[in-house]
Amino acid sequence: MRHFSAHDPRFWVDLPARAARLGLSEPLALACHFCHRWLQTPIPADTLAEIEAAGPGRLKRAWLLPLLAQVLTPTEPDDDPSAMQGVAAALLLLRHHYGRMPLRLLIPHTWHKMRPPKMATDVFDKP
Repeated sequence: MRHFSAHDPRFWVDLPARAARLGLSEPLALACHFCHRWLQTPIPADTLAEIEAAGPGRLKRAWLLPLLAQVLTPTEPDDDPSAMQGVAAALLLLRHHYGRMPLRLLIPHTWHKMRPPKMATDVFDKP
């Protein structure tokens, strides 16, 4: 964002409209949230307000931002991710699948993926 805004004076003016045309207003709002807050990316206040208004609503933001923050927070290379990071990642994966398949398919799919794997039996061991 810093690169493009430095080279194109209309970058911040055109970005929200382009994201809306491509159906990417929500991902843009989430990306701008974390870039602005974590990386101190300079985003003009009026553009940030426009992007946030086109992004997820207040209720959705209330649960989505903490989950994303939990998953995006890096862990030490020698440590395993925390239990909360695992839960947050699973919930975000479920949200991702929910956006791409109807509930009647999502429930059996999730059940199938969460079950422990069955032990394979060797067909040559049978008499």
